[in-house]
Parts: sequence; structure tokens; C-alpha cells
Amino acid sequence: MGNNKTNYPSIKDDIVLREEDDGAFLFDPIQDTLQALNETGVLVFKKLNGKNSIDHIVKKVLTQYTEVESDAVKKDVEEFIEQIKARGFLSE
Repeated sequence: MGNNKTNYPSIKDDIVLREEDDGAFLFDPIQDTLQALNETGVLVFKKLNGKNSIDHIVKKVLTQYTEVESDAVKKDVEEFIEQIKARGFLSE
């Protein structure tokens, strides 16, 4: 598989990440949409640069959360990516 946006997702350039003590917010100033993120969401978000595959992102999450099974992490990462894609935060 090549470097496509499905396997190598990336965040739109105009999306703003604001980190707080207990998570963060994504803001799209063009669409005026806001998305709350937990600590894991922030970790995944920071890897969505079009250069990291979903599998690479899953491996990074697993280094932080070693007690969680890899299948569960992969499912959660894929669901998170689909969620922010549906809200318009990913590049098309």
C-alpha cells in the first residue's frame, strides 16, 4: 500500500490544539467546531501528520499503555480517527 490518507491520516493545517491539564481541545476556526480530547487522544492527534501509519500510531500508544491489549488499542485508535474525520478535522 502506498502513502495514502486512509493509512497515513493527517490533520488539516488550520486545526488548533489547545492542551489543558487534563486533556485538550481541537478547534477548527473555519468550520467553528470543537472536539475535546483526553490524554490518549492528544497522543494520537500528535501522530496524525500524514507520515505515520495507523499501525505505527497503535505501537506508540502501546508503549504508553502496556497493560492494554493491542487489538483493543487498534480498535480505539481507528474509532478515534474516524470520529475526528467525521467532524472534519482530517485532510481529505
